[in-house]
Amino acid sequence: MENYFREVWRRLPIFLKATAWLAKYVPPYKWFVESITRKKLKKLAYEAEGTMQWVKQNDIGRIDAFYGSKDAYKAIPDWDKQSLSSDPSLDHFQPHTRLDHGYDESKKELELMDLLQAAVFRGGSLVSVEWDGHMHASLAWKCCQGHVFEMTPHAVLKGGHWCMECISPPWDYDVLLDKNSFAAQVLKPSSK
Repeated sequence: MENYFREVWRRLPIFLKATAWLAKYVPPYKWFVESITRKKLKKLAYEAEGTMQWVKQNDIGRIDAFYGSKDAYKAIPDWDKQSLSSDPSLDHFQPHTRLDHGYDESKKELELMDLLQAAVFRGGSLVSVEWDGHMHASLAWKCCQGHVFEMTPHAVLKGGHWCMECISPPWDYDVLLDKNSFAAQVLKPSSK
């Protein structure tokens, strides 16, 4: 993670670096930045496809997928009481959990067997029978509900993507939780 944050910092535009420095060393400026950030995030949440619209419309499927449950949503502190700190000790909601992607992620060179294992872990299969090792070449896959789709190994293995039909509403969580171990880690973390 340190390498990731170091690289993010290295690529930040100078005005964002200056903003970060000022927010760290000038308390009124930190309050100002947090206030503006809260306003922008609140506005996004209340837009047509925002999370607060799901709550307002009592969309239980989306509420459960995003918050864990309606009770978990209700336990979230008010906008003005939340900290925007990146300090993990302040994360009161859910500890960091590394997802299992269904293959040996420590391998430098992946093989066809790794793709097959990842597909089975998601309750599906790899339809393509050959692979040249190129992570950005589309292959054919099949999900647990029988949808056949094209996607790159990079998108599946590194990005965590899968069948686009299954992730579109309406969702059938029972099928996904029962057959797709990768999705079950996210949709029902306690099922691991």
